[in-house]
Amino acid sequence: MAPTTTLAEALPLFDRCGAVCLAVMACDGPDDPPRLIGSVHHIDVLRALNQALEQTAAEEHG
Repeated sequence: MAPTTTLAEALPLFDRCGAVCLAVMACDGPDDPPRLIGSVHHIDVLRALNQALEQTAAEEHG
C-alpha cells in the first residue's frame, strides 16, 4: 500500500488478503523501484478507525 492510503482504504486491503500486516511502499519516480518505508498492522487500523468514530460521536453529541 502507498503512504497516502487512508484508513478507510486500508481496511478492505486487510480483508481481501487476510494479512495481519501490510507493507507500506514508496516510489521516488516512474523508473525507480518501489522501496519499503514501513508497515501497518490490522489492529492499528482498527484502533485508529474506532478512535475517529468515537471522536465524531463525541462532537455530534456535545
